[in-house]
Amino acid sequence: MSLHKHYHYSQKALRELQLLADVMDEDMVKSVNMSGTRWMPHLSRCLDVLLSKYTIFVAHFENTLESRTGSVEVQGRAHLILKHMKDYVLIFYMHFLKDVLCILSDLSLIFRRTVVICLQHQRHLKLHA
Repeated sequence: MSLHKHYHYSQKALRELQLLADVMDEDMVKSVNMSGTRWMPHLSRCLDVLLSKYTIFVAHFENTLESRTGSVEVQGRAHLILKHMKDYVLIFYMHFLKDVLCILSDLSLIFRRTVVICLQHQRHLKLHA
């Protein structure tokens, strides 16, 4: 899915998304790139945004397809992204991954500290077991 790329390179699509969010009385957060130097926080943030604003993203892509706005490339991308976003297996996987990343992100923050004692890691693992 190239959700981030779709809104990053198209100000028109981002503006339409913001207008739709305003109509739905929702605060809109721009989609986040999930690749980065620290992949776990990036992926976690990306999932948080996608799952919390799921209905807005789906409504925007459905509107793009129904109104036939945009080029053939934009229509194709909207169709493909919408197909993936409505796949129940992917939705369940995103929720599962969010739960796992919540625990792993906490553990990752502990491991990144400069002064770490092995007992702290062991105690933290026992708390999440």
